[in-house]
Amino acid sequence: IKAALRQKGTKGERVMAAAIDELKQIDDKGSWKPVAKSSLSRQELKGIVRTFMFVIDKFTPAGEVIKVKARLVAMGNMQDPSSIAMDTSAPTVDITSVLAMAAISAMEKRHVMTCDVGGAFLHTVWPKTEGRQIVHLDKVNTSILLQIKPEYKQFVAADGTILMDLERGLYGLVQSARLWYNRLVEVLQKEGYQANPADPCVFNKGSAANQSTVMFHVDDLSCSSHDMKMLKRLEELLISEFGKEHIKCVWGMDHSYLGMRFLYMGDGTVRVSMTGYI
Repeated sequence: IKAALRQKGTKGERVMAAAIDELKQIDDKGSWKPVAKSSLSRQELKGIVRTFMFVIDKFTPAGEVIKVKARLVAMGNMQDPSSIAMDTSAPTVDITSVLAMAAISAMEKRHVMTCDVGGAFLHTVWPKTEGRQIVHLDKVNTSILLQIKPEYKQFVAADGTILMDLERGLYGLVQSARLWYNRLVEVLQKEGYQANPADPCVFNKGSAANQSTVMFHVDDLSCSSHDMKMLKRLEELLISEFGKEHIKCVWGMDHSYLGMRFLYMGDGTVRVSMTGYI
């Protein structure tokens, strides 16, 4: 973030806007609360994890710049493995499943919808079994946070930094990916979707012509079904669970998913390319 903000002109302005959006999103979700260092126990002080803000340009699979994106990341390597109680394994969809489902969707002429869940980890709740997790924001990120929440100033240390007590998962922490996986699975199961025995990140509802399929890689979902109503119901479910402002769904024959472009030709075939990557 420091290097990115030094860029001149509109690029530096876009970086600042992206950083503000990221911290505002975290704060608006009630993901943390400021805490005074003096109120922490010795063990809690020992478990403090630093954070960094990273800034990247987001591209489409065709190589076009979408936007400047900022992400606050906790340094999970600072966590003590012996203090972690929960299972932290978090699967992602297998590339074989992705390509197989693309072929099936094309052959069966299914409707296809891809969705992105914004700020996915912020939709989880930090489990009490894991104890308190305190994160440290450096001087630059603290100054940006104060633009959003000036009332946090009383918690800022003499060196311009601040400590925040987490209420939700945060990117970078060892537990966050699993917390999100559990949360998404819970939502899908509530709607009647069941895990495919071949892949824990592929879920099906119904069978044959009435089947709806969802596969996901963290917060990126690809869904297909003969029945448009089933996909519409799924979109409504995601919006009701995570908020309309956090759900971005794309419909049609042309989709970007996991860095690949899937172009459904309408004749039972699909073309897959990665032009932007090349």
